[in-house]
Amino acid sequence: MRLSEAKRLRFARALPTPDAGHRMTPNAALAIAADEARRSTCRSQRGAVAWDHDGLISVGWNLLTIGACDQSDRCKAQCSRTAIHAEQLCILAANRSLAGASMLHVKIVADAPVPSRGPTCWQCSKLILAAGLSWMYLLQETGLRAYTAETFHQLTLDANALG
Repeated sequence: MRLSEAKRLRFARALPTPDAGHRMTPNAALAIAADEARRSTCRSQRGAVAWDHDGLISVGWNLLTIGACDQSDRCKAQCSRTAIHAEQLCILAANRSLAGASMLHVKIVADAPVPSRGPTCWQCSKLILAAGLSWMYLLQETGLRAYTAETFHQLTLDANALG
């Protein structure tokens, strides 16, 4: 499923870039993803960034598809089934191929990035693999961790007892 042109324009804006003349780094991507997470109206604020050797490809944040988040437990249950995840929006919003690119996902709490538990979302991992991404980065307790897309997907399957 690709975004319609009208919806793509709704999400279009000037993509942030690292300092001129510098290649995108995972640390620069972390800062951009955290900014994107702040755009989310969901209580679980998450952001994603995809980039390659030519620079930033797309950004995403978790997006409610129906209603508004009231920050309740009911909202959490509903959002887990109906929201578009940051990684999913990042893939849908890409304006060129993601083959060989990298992606970073981050969650923010109290306006600061927090470590991830690790690869756990099978909905996103299968799309990351299908989109042809090469690397997936997550913030862990020890810092940023890079996974190959295949390893990320296998760890996700294992975490959900699907592998």
